[in-house]
Amino acid sequence: MAIKKKKSTKSTRKKSKKLSFTLSQQTKVLLGSFLFLFGLALVFSFISYFFTGQADQSILGDPLNRDLETQNWLSSFGAFLGNLFIYEGFGVSSLIFAFLLTITGVYYFLDYRKKQLVKFWFWGMLVMIWISVFFGFFTSINPLFYGVIGFEINDLLQDYLGFIGAMLVMAFLLIVYLVIRLKFTPDMLAFIFKRTKKDIASDFSTEDLSTETSSEATIDNSLDTSPEIDLSDKEAETNSEEIITDTFKPLDETNFESEEGKELAMEIEEVSEEEPVIKNISEKLVSDFGEFDPKLELSKYKFPNVELLKEYARNTGITINQEELEENKNRIVSTLNNYKIGIASIKATVGPTVTLYEIVPEAGIRISKIKNLEDDIALSLSALGIRIIAPIPGRGTIGIKAPRIEMDAKDFGIGAQILHDLGIHKIKLVSNRVKTKRRVGMIGYGLEIVEHVNF
Repeated sequence: MAIKKKKSTKSTRKKSKKLSFTLSQQTKVLLGSFLFLFGLALVFSFISYFFTGQADQSILGDPLNRDLETQNWLSSFGAFLGNLFIYEGFGVSSLIFAFLLTITGVYYFLDYRKKQLVKFWFWGMLVMIWISVFFGFFTSINPLFYGVIGFEINDLLQDYLGFIGAMLVMAFLLIVYLVIRLKFTPDMLAFIFKRTKKDIASDFSTEDLSTETSSEATIDNSLDTSPEIDLSDKEAETNSEEIITDTFKPLDETNFESEEGKELAMEIEEVSEEEPVIKNISEKLVSDFGEFDPKLELSKYKFPNVELLKEYARNTGITINQEELEENKNRIVSTLNNYKIGIASIKATVGPTVTLYEIVPEAGIRISKIKNLEDDIALSLSALGIRIIAPIPGRGTIGIKAPRIEMDAKDFGIGAQILHDLGIHKIKLVSNRVKTKRRVGMIGYGLEIVEHVNF
């Protein structure tokens, strides 16, 4: 009997979902609204506790009793929270905790970044504890200012550090908050003192100006209010009229009666021209010391005579090696005939280092066919390198430039005398770096003098 194989059943295990602490948008809105409203409830209950805390002390023992009446704005719940946070907690600084809850609700509701919120909680809790401990130094005031926690922390500091040590610790914590949180420095303190000093000085100056103006106004008023004079006698009236007429005579009668008929003399003052200021220092130096003479130090210098120059014989012309020309011509013609390229005419132009062979191909010959034979022609001429110019502009011919094998030293112009002085009369080219428009005998031009005669 065949044994039946049991089918292996794979157990499908459900993948466990990973716990994620990220809140969804709906959760953030709900949490933010709850924290915001709960923070407002704490603010109202704390404020109401300052006024109704003593009246609601009887409710704290039995907060679930509905028959007892409470005066807190949030009833027994508000009285319980006020007693927990203010009396048994941090006193009046517990309002900071309520405000922090409200701000946290706003941040979650509007989905702001929580980095700034962490700073608010850290520094807010530090300030809440500091205020509670600070009011603990004043035990004679209402205990609602410092609470039980503030009093106990203050009492602990004074037991171990004393009153002065506790004050120093509190002062250090205050400096830490001002410097790190508010970025307060001594320079800012000095600036504030200077600013207040200027404000006080400006206030005093304005007060002085106001007093001066008021005094001037009183003087003007006293001048305007002149005393009235009653004259009963006629003689007094006539005398006063004479005095007034004498004092207020017209200008034409008093000042200018004696000067009638005289012309006024006018004085003319000549204005001296100002000397222009020389802005450029170089112009001032030239005007003071004159122009610079470059030949002053070389006043005794004498120019050399022409007799010092050595006269060299002028070039009589380029020497032509007829055998070399004929041999190269025959090789060019035979190479082209091998490729069935006929030549109608050929002409040679001899230069100092390069010979230009101008050929005129027969009709029907393509120029590109000749240009492709550049290497073959160089091989037949046994030349180190040739150059084909096809066509030569303005001539209607094809040029083949080939270097000369042997040359006389006198073919190199000015360099001929130098070679002659060295005893070099003939040179032979062996380098393949021949370039047109360059002369042998000049160092560094890619040409080498290897073999010479009578050296």
